Amino acid sequence: YICLSPDIRKNWSLWLPIVSYCIFFVYFFEWQLPARNLSPVFPFLAVIGGMGLSFIKRKWPLALFISLCVVQFFASSYYAYEQRHIPKGLAKAYEYIEMNTPEDCRIMAAEGACLTLNTNRRCMWNSPVSLHELPYLLWKADNKEMLNILNRYGINYMLVEKDRVYDDSNIHQIGGYPKSFVDRLPSFSCLRLIYENKDASLWQILRN
Repeated sequence: YICLSPDIRKNWSLWLPIVSYCIFFVYFFEWQLPARNLSPVFPFLAVIGGMGLSFIKRKWPLALFISLCVVQFFASSYYAYEQRHIPKGLAKAYEYIEMNTPEDCRIMAAEGACLTLNTNRRCMWNSPVSLHELPYLLWKADNKEMLNILNRYGINYMLVEKDRVYDDSNIHQIGGYPKSFVDRLPSFSCLRLIYENKDASLWQILRN
């Protein structure tokens, strides 16, 4: 119905911002960021969707569409709840961090972690102003190079969420912890394991 509506096809004031932002998103972020970062185009899509719905003349396609929207809403709500549910072990790790680390410390933790919200500690992972050497740190750095990078950004601890560890034998991505990196952690003399359970491990950065 959206494709059939002449008003939508000819309205470039709606399509231009959507296409431009998607190109910008792919070029600068390479789809690395969560999909919610596409939210600037949602208002334009809402207008297009509304115009498409107004083009529907029969009741049954409209009723079917609304039903699918309701199903999608509940499915998305359930998915979001499951994704944001904090495992018991990780919650205990957060509690340990809050009770046993300085308030001004910086912790390296995977992007998307709820660490800051639950511990009031600064979380660093991958951003242009913090750990831009992250790919090098995860796959190439030796002990001295790792310590230099961690010192450069004042990182005091490293939190590993075990459900975010993935097999990087075929693919490298920085949305989680590569298994090869996690397996090498005990071999770094600049790291000391200070807490671990089935869901998380916490490593302290040693500078002496």
